[in-house]
Amino acid sequence: MSDQPLTLHIITHTVPYPPDFGGAIDVFYKIKAFYEEGVKIKLHCFTYNRTPAKELEDYCEEVHYYSRHSGLSCFFRKSPYIVVTRKNTTLLNNLLKDNNPVFFDGLHTTSFLSHPSLRNRVKIVRTHNIEHDYYRYLARSSNNILKKFYYYTEAVKLKRYEPVLRNAALLAAISANDADHFRLFADCILIPAFHKYKQVKSKEGIGDYALYHADLSTDENIHAIKYLIKNVFRKTDYPLIIAGKNPGPGLRKLIRSMSNLTLVENPDQKKNEELIRNAQMIMLITFQPTGLKLKLLSSLYLGRHIIANNEMINQTGVEDLCLICNTANEIQEAVSSLSEKEFTDEMIKNRIKKVSSLFDNNIHIKTLKDAIINLNPPQK
Repeated sequence: MSDQPLTLHIITHTVPYPPDFGGAIDVFYKIKAFYEEGVKIKLHCFTYNRTPAKELEDYCEEVHYYSRHSGLSCFFRKSPYIVVTRKNTTLLNNLLKDNNPVFFDGLHTTSFLSHPSLRNRVKIVRTHNIEHDYYRYLARSSNNILKKFYYYTEAVKLKRYEPVLRNAALLAAISANDADHFRLFADCILIPAFHKYKQVKSKEGIGDYALYHADLSTDENIHAIKYLIKNVFRKTDYPLIIAGKNPGPGLRKLIRSMSNLTLVENPDQKKNEELIRNAQMIMLITFQPTGLKLKLLSSLYLGRHIIANNEMINQTGVEDLCLICNTANEIQEAVSSLSEKEFTDEMIKNRIKKVSSLFDNNIHIKTLKDAIINLNPPQK
C-alpha cells in the first residue's frame, strides 16, 4: 500500500528551516523524507522567532505561515501556553478546504485536534516529548524564579491537557519510553528522530579534547555544563571544549576562569561537525530523560567515544555504543580511561551496523507513511 498517493497537512510549531536546532531538525528531515517518498505536503508553520523560508517550497505543494498570539492573557488561560498561543482560525479554515489527513507535529500544534469541524478527519500526532515531564525538569533546572513558576504552571496544564491525544487516530513517538507512555491515549508507533546523516563518518585514531555541544542558552544544558565543570573538569587538566549557541555572561565567565576549558560560541554547522569529528570523546550528560536528544545522533554519526548517562540513553538501543556513567566519579574515571584509547576501524564498523538499523530515515518514513495510509477515517 506504500505506493498509494498521499496528501498530508503538516502543522509545525515553528518554521523548520534552517534545521539548526533540535526542535527543527526532526521536523525538517521528516518533511524531506515524506517528499522523497512521494507524499504531497501542505505545510502550516508558526513564525515563532523565525522567518518564512523559501527553501520549504522545494518539498511542499503549499506553505502557509501564521503568527503566534502571545501575551500575558494567554498565560492565564486553562490550556497550556505553548498550545493556546498557536490557536489560529486561519489555520483551521485552511485545513477545512479538503479532507486530507492532518499531521500535528508536536503537542504544541494540537489546538484544533479535538475541534468538531475535524471530527471526521484522519489525525496523527508526532510527539516530541512527554511535555509535562519536560517542563517539570526545566523548572527543576532553572534558577530564575519567574521561569521556574512558568515551567511548573505549564507542566500542570500540559498534564491536564494531554488526554486530548485520544482524538488522534495514531501517535508517532520519538522514543521507546515515550511510546510506552502515549499508548495510554491512542494507538502509538515508535518513529525515532529524523536527521541529516546518511552514513557514519567517525574518524579512527585519537583526539586531544573532550566536547560538550548544545544550545548554551537553555537551563537544561547550563545545568549539565555546570555539573561537569564542578564535578569533573575542575579535578582534571584534560581539555574540554564547550560549543553552542548563545551562552550567557555567567557561563562565559565560568568557562574562562579555567585553563583547560575553551568556549566556542555560535559555531556554524560545518564548525560544529568538525569539533565533533576531531574530539576524542563527546560528553552527553543530561538530567532530563525526555524524548530523544538530537545531539546523541550527531555524536553517533560523527564522533568517536561517547560518555553518556542513563537519562541521555533512555531506551534508545545504543547502550553498547556508549560508556554509561551516572556519577561524577564514573565520568571522571571514563575521561581518564578514554583519553588515550584509540577509536578503531572495528568500533566504526560496529557503530555503522547498529545505527543504520535504528536510525534509518528511509525505513522509518515508509513505516510512518504506510501507517497513515492504512488509517480509516472516523465514522460520521
